[in-house]
Amino acid sequence: MEERTKRTVLIIVAAGCIVAAGAIVLSGRSRKGADLGVFKGQTMLLICANEECGHQFEMDKKKYFEYHRQNVDPVTLTAPGVVCPRCGQQSGFRGVKCEKCGETFFYGTVTGTYRDTCPKCGFSREEQDRLGGGEQ
Repeated sequence: MEERTKRTVLIIVAAGCIVAAGAIVLSGRSRKGADLGVFKGQTMLLICANEECGHQFEMDKKKYFEYHRQNVDPVTLTAPGVVCPRCGQQSGFRGVKCEKCGETFFYGTVTGTYRDTCPKCGFSREEQDRLGGGEQ
């Protein structure tokens, strides 16, 4: 196949994938979606990604997931950060506080199977729960 033809086919496939992803996201918006009421009253740790701030704060989990549902970008399937109450920037992202060593870090930043794996000690609550290990 000619190089120009290959490039054209790849562009068409990529555009099709983007359109399909957008359609999936938009169809999810038109439906009610998952019941987020189960999270009401639970809190989630957020960490400001602004290097000059770094403020840690909590937010109601239901409100956090509603924010993401309403603000998701149909192309990247991500949402902007939550407004930090200290610096006022849209730079608050989901954080985790390690149950073992107390280290705080951004959720999903450590490569591996579990997105809550502590970069300091390697503990993961998700891993413990899935393996049935309970407390450690």
